[in-house]
Amino acid sequence: MPFCPRCKAEYRAGFTLCSDCQVDLVEELEELPAMDPCPEGDKESSWVFLISVYNDVEADMVAGLLGTCGISTTRDYPGMGTYARIYFGTSLGVDLYVPEAKLEEARSILGPGQRTRRRTLFD
Repeated sequence: MPFCPRCKAEYRAGFTLCSDCQVDLVEELEELPAMDPCPEGDKESSWVFLISVYNDVEADMVAGLLGTCGISTTRDYPGMGTYARIYFGTSLGVDLYVPEAKLEEARSILGPGQRTRRRTLFD
């Protein structure tokens, strides 16, 4: 069965062109290399505190900005387990962590005026 190399759509026999992409179909798709869900340098032990924000919306904005620059983030909800967030929301704020190797880059992207509070991720 032919496939579109761009959108990966599968076609019935006899088709030669992807109707969406206008690209010639191929008989087999090339295999993509397996991705490591935790790239080198992003191991659990290397996460360091970056910033404390007011709520998940603000955390999403900061994580999105850093994500576009190739910096992954993780969150911690201080003063409670993550299950309590369902009942109480994020009234105590959200702490964001980045890989230690990317800390200075993340700080320079966010600029001055960060609300910092020293904590460890796995208290």
